[in-house]
Amino acid sequence: KPFENGQYLDIYGITRDQAGEYECSAENDVSFPDVRKVKVVVNFAPTIQEIKSGTVTPGRSGLIRCEGAGVPPPAFEWYKGEKKLFNGQQGIIIQNFSTRSILTVTNVTQEHFGNYTCVAANKLGTTNASLPLNPPSTAQYGITGNADVLFSCWYLVLTLSSFTSIFYLKNAILQ
Repeated sequence: KPFENGQYLDIYGITRDQAGEYECSAENDVSFPDVRKVKVVVNFAPTIQEIKSGTVTPGRSGLIRCEGAGVPPPAFEWYKGEKKLFNGQQGIIIQNFSTRSILTVTNVTQEHFGNYTCVAANKLGTTNASLPLNPPSTAQYGITGNADVLFSCWYLVLTLSSFTSIFYLKNAILQ
């Protein structure tokens, strides 16, 4: 937008979406335009955009990924319950990048299951998000019990389905 002499650009209530490169061009009828660029950086406290875990199986590796944003980039920390976790401690590997942190458990055991918290912090603030790391469920459809019971239930469902089909077939023939 063109400005009159002596004017300047004010951005009130700036948000992080307004960060970027701005250009100022001054021109008159005597010379070529003089163009200057300025990069505007908007600092903001961290936010955690996503915390996610895949399937975790005992004896195998499991990981939790924490995606965050902030300017300056946040520093990440991990906790299990109230206990701070460190890289290399009890099969834990922590990899921190500018926008994410990945916690990997190299050999999952029963003691690794529990609540994990990702903390993201910079000079403007701190935030956190938690995720439980649970053992895989052996039950189908939320039913718990041993395999014999599950197979018996499936057999019963199949048997009842067969009776229903025969009943409908018999009624159709009789009518």
